[in-house]
Amino acid sequence: MKPYFRILCALIALIISPQVSLSATGNISKVVFTSDVRSVANGATSETITIQLQNSGGSEEKLDDTADVEFTTTSVSGEFLGGTGKPITGTMSKNSANKTFYYRDTTDGSPNITVHVTPRSGGGGWSASQTVHIGAGGGDTHTADEDDDRRADDTTTTGTTTTTAVSTTSSGKSHSSSVKLSTFTKKTALQVGAGRTRTVLINTPVVFEAETNQNPSGSSGSKRGFLWTFGDGASKIGNTVTHVYRFPGEYNVVLNADYRGEHSVSRTRVSVINPDISITNVHPGASGYIEIRNNLKDEVNLNDWKLSIGDDSYIIPTDTIISAESSVRIPNQVSFMLPRDTASLLFPDDDEAFVWDKKSQKVVTKVEKPVSKAVVATFAPLIVAEAAVVAATTAAPVVPLPIRIESVAPPKDGGIIKFVKSLFTIH
Repeated sequence: MKPYFRILCALIALIISPQVSLSATGNISKVVFTSDVRSVANGATSETITIQLQNSGGSEEKLDDTADVEFTTTSVSGEFLGGTGKPITGTMSKNSANKTFYYRDTTDGSPNITVHVTPRSGGGGWSASQTVHIGAGGGDTHTADEDDDRRADDTTTTGTTTTTAVSTTSSGKSHSSSVKLSTFTKKTALQVGAGRTRTVLINTPVVFEAETNQNPSGSSGSKRGFLWTFGDGASKIGNTVTHVYRFPGEYNVVLNADYRGEHSVSRTRVSVINPDISITNVHPGASGYIEIRNNLKDEVNLNDWKLSIGDDSYIIPTDTIISAESSVRIPNQVSFMLPRDTASLLFPDDDEAFVWDKKSQKVVTKVEKPVSKAVVATFAPLIVAEAAVVAATTAAPVVPLPIRIESVAPPKDGGIIKFVKSLFTIH
């Protein structure tokens, strides 16, 4: 009975002891890549890539039993190979902690490769991933830190990066030197962006701000310059600038930046449109409001536009946006306006855009400016001709006729002759 008693005691001790584990994984907590990130020519086989099982302290930890290994890649043409060039076996043996393999791919890019190790006796599993660079310039190796720098240089959402690569053959078999072929990439210190595309109204300020990877203030003794060209013939210098477009259209905005001998260029686009905005309702009283409607099929920003009633005015705050074919009501308690018979909507430069009239309860046509001198000059020959006709038909002796030109609005009915007659009076 004693042998059975010893076995029973051993089993009980195995169950209750916190120091003993039934898992074949022991103290393994992770799998890591111990080889540098590889850069491989298209269609070539990489140098050895090694993974290692480790404990929580980062030390090598061996398997207590066989484990299955699964290899995956984000590339559709990637292959995992063994030392003989054949497909890699998907196992790790007992008492092993490392596994080496090779990678080959025929698609340029930077795919991720992933290795997942699962012990057959249970106890979970571990995964690790690494990037492989496939394509031009392949054949060199670099550390993980250098790989992060390289990806930072190659991936830029704004601005431009100048890179210069030395052309090399895929094998370099004829070179006399035994050292590995190398590539050279010039890192651009300055990267800049002009911002996103936007839609603005004519005569409305739009703000541009340079986006850059450098400290906006610059370091002591540094020299920095931002030159904005707005596409309508105007330009300004500065990190943050404001511009007003006078006419509708599509404008290409270009930003040139210089910093410590580095140069970078970026561009964006601005769509400038005519406003189709009106005051549709004016309600007096403390609970009243002024309603503004956007009749366009695009949203509009009434940045720095103004409401005017009599001698009172209210500047509409920046980024007051009205959705397409929608209205907003500005409470009197916000604007501190006292609605009366008329209310005006003004451009930021104080030009009157729209007028609301209480009597007609509708929007009055945009206020037209007086006829310019150029227009009057255009009609001058007609004025002289009309004066000659009148002089020829009168019975009085022909004498010079004094003519006085008045600023009179063109009549709504009648033709050009009536309009010309309304421009002068004969005494």
